[in-house]
Amino acid sequence: MDQINNLIALKSMLELNMINSNLNILLAQISNKILARKIINELKRRNYGHIITLIDEHLYQTNQNPLCYHKNDIKQFDFETIENSNIKDLKCVLGISILNFNTAKDISGEDTDFLIHWDNLNRFAVYCRKHLVEIIKEHPEYPLYIEKEIKEAKLGTYTKFTISCQKVIERLYEDRVNDRSHLGEYKDWYMDAYDNDDSNLWNND
Repeated sequence: MDQINNLIALKSMLELNMINSNLNILLAQISNKILARKIINELKRRNYGHIITLIDEHLYQTNQNPLCYHKNDIKQFDFETIENSNIKDLKCVLGISILNFNTAKDISGEDTDFLIHWDNLNRFAVYCRKHLVEIIKEHPEYPLYIEKEIKEAKLGTYTKFTISCQKVIERLYEDRVNDRSHLGEYKDWYMDAYDNDDSNLWNND
């Protein structure tokens, strides 16, 4: 509901030609990043009429296809990040015995450098770079950093976990890079949850 209200407020500001810094605040609160990117591109062109059309179409589709899953409908995890973990610890926390990784796709349907595990029952996804997965295969105790995010997809809310190398995170601290909000922000991907490949079942306990 908050996103709908934000879009309505954004549309009203454009209709009243109130182009100011409040637009950026509203844009930052749009969870549908594909829609947000389209709006930003049209703002750069000052094509306000097209933005209003985009918002109207999105609101119509939202009304026609209400979300099936909300935050309380998905499995709950009581942490935001886990430091100095390993793949066995992660599976224990998630309550699974296997990570069935498949190639993640971008918005054009092309393969990316990331793998994804999708749990449809509990609605969570686990992302990891392919090269890091290869390292974990060889070294199961390899120290990992896990980040949790709550996201929205076509059917509703899901939890997104991103696996990173612990050493990389520590290096960010050392370099005084305190903003880690970019970790896991691979916003353009669709979840290729059904691209099953037996070769990915390498970590079955």
